[in-house]
Amino acid sequence: MATLTWDVPHTSVLTGFNIQMEGPALQPSNGRNRCRKRDAGGFRTIAVMPSSARSKQISGLDPKSNYWFWIVPLAGSATGPPSQNYSVVPGQGLSKAAILGLAIGIPCGFLLLIIIALIILCVVCCRRRPEPFIT
Repeated sequence: MATLTWDVPHTSVLTGFNIQMEGPALQPSNGRNRCRKRDAGGFRTIAVMPSSARSKQISGLDPKSNYWFWIVPLAGSATGPPSQNYSVVPGQGLSKAAILGLAIGIPCGFLLLIIIALIILCVVCCRRRPEPFIT
C-alpha cells in the first residue's frame, strides 16, 4: 500500500484531481478492475478525487514491482500540469550482516537476561537468610 499526499495553494480554483499511475496493473479488490482509462505516456488514471481531497491510499500494489505516480489537477474539463513523479520501489530486505546480527544478538540478549535474573535472585536469597548464631 502507498499513501499519496499533496498540497494546493489557497487561491487555486480546482474541481478535482486525477491520480495517475505507471507500472503493472493493480491487483483488483472486490473483483473489480480499478483502472479507469489509459492516458498518453503510459500513465493511466486510477482514481478521480474531489477538490477537497489531499491524500489517497493506493492498495493492490505488487511488492516486487516499480510504480510511478503523479497527481493531475482538474479545473472543470481542463487539466493542469501534473505534479512531479513519485516512485514506489520494492524494498531490499535485510542484509546478511543484519540477519547475522539478529541471529547472534537475540540469544545473547536472552542469556544476559537470565544471568541478571539469577544475580538478583541470589542477592534476594542471601539477604533473607538469618546469620547463624554462634555461642
